[in-house]
Amino acid sequence: PRIVRVGPQGSVPGGAGFATLSVTLQGVHGRPWSPAGLGVEAVADAVVVRWTPRVRIGGDRWDLEPVEVDPRRFRLRVLDGGLERRVMEVEALSAVYGEAAIAEDFPGGIGPGATVAVSQYGNDWGWGEEAVVSLAA
Repeated sequence: PRIVRVGPQGSVPGGAGFATLSVTLQGVHGRPWSPAGLGVEAVADAVVVRWTPRVRIGGDRWDLEPVEVDPRRFRLRVLDGGLERRVMEVEALSAVYGEAAIAEDFPGGIGPGATVAVSQYGNDWGWGEEAVVSLAA
């Protein structure tokens, strides 16, 4: 852990007007960001999960389309509370969670604790931060 002190210039660190914060540097700058716009849509005999990958390098440009730096490889984890029911990997920006798989994972129906978590893979880091959305209607 590191101690960070921020305050008025020229004042004694830790004196009046200073804020102190303890931080731990984790070196996660290269980790893929969580997908944006994660949504779930019920269609005939399935649930479709869609998202948009976020670009962490050059992604805030107005004049150019950002170039994706991480591979299009996504992991979906279907969770029931804290219990992992299913894991899927796709290379698309959506996935279909079929009726048979839903019946197998949730024999009593999808409950309020059912969620799907999506993360992107990075070659140098592994799985990035997850974005989570509820499966319950």
